[in-house]
Amino acid sequence: MCSFPHIAERADHLSALTTPLTPDEAVELLCSDCPFYHPDREEQLECGSFLILKRLLERGVLTPAQIVAVCR
Repeated sequence: MCSFPHIAERADHLSALTTPLTPDEAVELLCSDCPFYHPDREEQLECGSFLILKRLLERGVLTPAQIVAVCR
């Protein structure tokens, strides 16, 4: 998972989640390894990839555990 160090760091926690992600958790999961993500900025831009993945998570089509598995 060297391309996704943040996901690797939290893999066990993310794989064990049984409740839906909060909006902040979704951003943290999906954006933290992106070079365009700047958590110190007040306003965050949402890219198309984020919006698609967020919708898949919200609808239960994709789980955090599946994201971790893909990144391994």
